[in-house]
Amino acid sequence: MRRLRGFALAVLVTALGVAHHREAHEVRLDEYGAFVLPGFDAHVYVAMAEEPAFFTLPPWGHRILVPWIVHVLPGTPVEAWRWLGFVALAASGGLLYLFLRRLGCGPKASWLAVAAFAFSGPVESAVAYPFLVEPVALCLLLALLIGLEAGVGAGVLALVAVLAVLSKEVTLFFLPAIFFARWDRDGARKAFATAVAAAVPALLVTLILRGWWAPVAPAASTTSLDVLWLALYRLIDRFPDWWRWAFLGGLTPLAAVGALLPESRVFLKRYGYLLAATWGLPFAASVYTAEPSVPFFGEDIPRLLLYAMPLNLALGLAVVERVFRHREAAEPVRPLEMRLAVGASLLALVVALAPLATQDRYRRADLRGPRDGRFVLTFCRESLEQARLVAAGRAVELAPERRSFVPGKSFPELAGQMRWFLQRGWPPAARYSGPVVAAAGEATLVLPSVDPQDLNLNLVASAASPRRVAVLVNGQGVGEMELADTPSRQRFVVPGGTLFRGDNELRIVSEGPGVRLHELRLRAAR
Repeated sequence: MRRLRGFALAVLVTALGVAHHREAHEVRLDEYGAFVLPGFDAHVYVAMAEEPAFFTLPPWGHRILVPWIVHVLPGTPVEAWRWLGFVALAASGGLLYLFLRRLGCGPKASWLAVAAFAFSGPVESAVAYPFLVEPVALCLLLALLIGLEAGVGAGVLALVAVLAVLSKEVTLFFLPAIFFARWDRDGARKAFATAVAAAVPALLVTLILRGWWAPVAPAASTTSLDVLWLALYRLIDRFPDWWRWAFLGGLTPLAAVGALLPESRVFLKRYGYLLAATWGLPFAASVYTAEPSVPFFGEDIPRLLLYAMPLNLALGLAVVERVFRHREAAEPVRPLEMRLAVGASLLALVVALAPLATQDRYRRADLRGPRDGRFVLTFCRESLEQARLVAAGRAVELAPERRSFVPGKSFPELAGQMRWFLQRGWPPAARYSGPVVAAAGEATLVLPSVDPQDLNLNLVASAASPRRVAVLVNGQGVGEMELADTPSRQRFVVPGGTLFRGDNELRIVSEGPGVRLHELRLRAAR
């Protein structure tokens, strides 16, 4: 009962910190809605929450746990995501208290650490940008740490680990900490067996998501040396910004002093690997995409340092111990009953296999490239809506020159007026407004389909000089049309056998650039 009261008080203290940060950023947070969101990640995660079975853009598309939770919660996805993040942060404070108490820290010292956590920069960063998976992933990391200190078996650790990986795939690299945390208490052989057994469901779900559901297309070739130099350049270039964030308001030097104390040796032996991994994650994120065109978002460092906070606070309390004594004897390890351990193992396996039932193998177009979050969100919304209309026998008319959306000027609610169906071969500005004139000899559009069947396709196009163009769907020719400087209309029948469930590719092949698209109309042939 005493431990439960301490947990509740820690949750309350953290909730007060979250409320404080919420009030400091209230004006900006109240502006967010279904069409007004901050940054690329927020648009991506809201798209996932709206249709969690369909979003496959890596790496976000593999983080399906939180979007599914948001999807089933009441309210709009934006409201649900915001409240889930706040609740998860408050719960993290309670779990942090339990972890520190498991380490033998006294209640007052543990509450002090929880207060430092609640009012820290990483928590403020997570509150100010609520559309993230970090708060839930942090809860699961703390649950894993508590399980390691409590001596629970591989089954419970496996359940927590697979949920953590479904929350954020990078937590897979945290799992070797299971071996190091158990090494001195269980011996190398048993600790290794526990770590492997706990990691199996997490590895299985990773293979399912990346291999069965949404295979990752190979990115542009970038050598490892190029990636290393890119990382170093970005970190050095942004050093004046990130060193302040990494300072953590003085917690980092305090933890460094704590790591030098003799009594911290056992702790570092158990959690040194995890400490290095959680500290390395924010800076390794500078090359997460390995794309030189994608900038290093230094503002991501504070919220990614959330993962490093628990172990840093534990080391900081080792220094506090030198000022006033707070240490208590750690609680004895009490293994779970066999039936609970077996139940947890089976549940972990069920969770690992769950994507086979929850995720739709709808083949999404490759949305990698310039980080235009509003375009990605609009593409996900509109492509599925239009595909469902076609499947229902409705006509879908995509007339780009009657659509216009100017970022920064048009009302956000009109985002559906983007030319979301334009893919490669068109000028970047053509996605928003102006004439839609191909900038290359080949230009592609998206034909979304949830129910592959014969389609009637009406295409209206023109060209500055007379020419013949070929029209292909998924690489198979469906016909040709003669173009002149006046718009020409041509009807094609697209056999259902050439289509797949997903974002199909319509390609217009010409002898050179200059094909102008006026209208595209789709309807089921039946």
